[in-house]
Amino acid sequence: MQQSGVWQQSGVWQRAIHGFGPFLLLGLMLLWPALLNQRPFYMPDSASYVRGGETGIGIGLSILQEQWAALTSPPAAELASSAGEAAPGASGAISAAVGEAGGIRSVTYSLVAWLLHGPGITLFWLVLAQAACTAFVIRVAQRSFADPSTAQQVAIASFIGLLTTTGWYVSFAMPDIFAGIAVLAALPLTLCPERLGLPTKIALVLLLAFAFTAHASLVAVVAAAVLAGFAARVALVSRRRAASVAGWAAAPLVLGFGAVMAISLVSFGEPSVVPKRYPFMLARSVVDGPGRWYLEEHCATRRFAVCELFPEEIPQDLNVFLWDLSDRATPEQMERIRAEEMTIIQEAASEYPLFQFRRAAENFAAQTVRIGLSDLVFGRALEPDENGRLALGDSASDRPALKGVFEGLSFATFFGCLVWLLVVRRRLRPEELAALLVIVVALLANAAVCGILSAVADRYQGRVAWVLPVFASAVWLRLRAASLEAGDTRAVPGV
Repeated sequence: MQQSGVWQQSGVWQRAIHGFGPFLLLGLMLLWPALLNQRPFYMPDSASYVRGGETGIGIGLSILQEQWAALTSPPAAELASSAGEAAPGASGAISAAVGEAGGIRSVTYSLVAWLLHGPGITLFWLVLAQAACTAFVIRVAQRSFADPSTAQQVAIASFIGLLTTTGWYVSFAMPDIFAGIAVLAALPLTLCPERLGLPTKIALVLLLAFAFTAHASLVAVVAAAVLAGFAARVALVSRRRAASVAGWAAAPLVLGFGAVMAISLVSFGEPSVVPKRYPFMLARSVVDGPGRWYLEEHCATRRFAVCELFPEEIPQDLNVFLWDLSDRATPEQMERIRAEEMTIIQEAASEYPLFQFRRAAENFAAQTVRIGLSDLVFGRALEPDENGRLALGDSASDRPALKGVFEGLSFATFFGCLVWLLVVRRRLRPEELAALLVIVVALLANAAVCGILSAVADRYQGRVAWVLPVFASAVWLRLRAASLEAGDTRAVPGV
């Protein structure tokens, strides 16, 4: 009986190693850039998310206290009114926080960043959580399209960690990695949900819903991936169980949209997908030319808020324009800028349509192939500034040569995998061909949203480009297994 028990325990450990060993190894491979840097990679927005999360928790507690007080005692507003005073509370704290910052970032990612900001204020727990989420969706995608052995999973973990941008953006204390997570999660959820267990499908829905709320630019990426996935499933894979697939595809959009609208309504008294946004689109129009030319011509008569802030010369650098605008504007002026933003953009585009179209096309094309690591700087730390606020410190130890090597490897891997998939396209299963089309749609949607509406930057395409090599590795494993079973490895290019 004891020997039988030992064998049973041995079998349990073998299953655990086979199931969790590759997951843990992949997670470690995704964290090597952070381990090399001895901390996550930061940018100024990283500190903003932590500060916003701390403020959000304080305001959330104030809202709960006010709601409890309203149920158990006369509302504070009535007491203040009887005393002739303005009612303090959460609404005042929200207005003060928005006015000080000029706008808000994702509430959900800010809260997560604050909750996982340790140890100390390093945000290492945050990137550890990002590594776990990324490793989970990679494993689910691999097992949905292939059935790799433990040895194969070890090899693929090394391939993903060293030859793609995945680990770099996992190690970046920003919501960027959730762009790729969303695209990869959408593939099995919409194309082959019947291969997934209920807990896995629920986890994918929750990850997609969180990605929807994590950054304004991810709204379009999540929607494009999910909607393209459902359309590809119906058109290329199977129309069976279409209603069930539609339900799973709609779930993250409904949850994400509902969460953002609810947060906006509770916090700001107005439903919005991008509440109290920074005027990124206005900055893009100004830097491209049409917005600046339009304002220079019409400021004297239209009296836009932005004209009050830049009465002499409008900055032509995107960051200078955007952050000078936020620093100079009063809360009332920022509200006017948000209200006037689309009017300025639309009228500027109508006055300079051909130039605006050309600039948008150039930005889109440039963003499509910008896969790099320039925004990830070695040696930076988060530390208090002279006012005691958490801020980003300077770096004197960046490693441009090292980043250049891995940029080149990531770029070559991405386009090499794209070419290889095109070579073997006739051997792709319907769901694999559908997945490739979904990835392309998501990559183009990401490039359009970021390049045309915000700014052309390495990190925007780098955050999602890794999905293609991950998918290619799953296809390679499946084709290799089929060829070995048929006894002809030459049938698969690259084997």
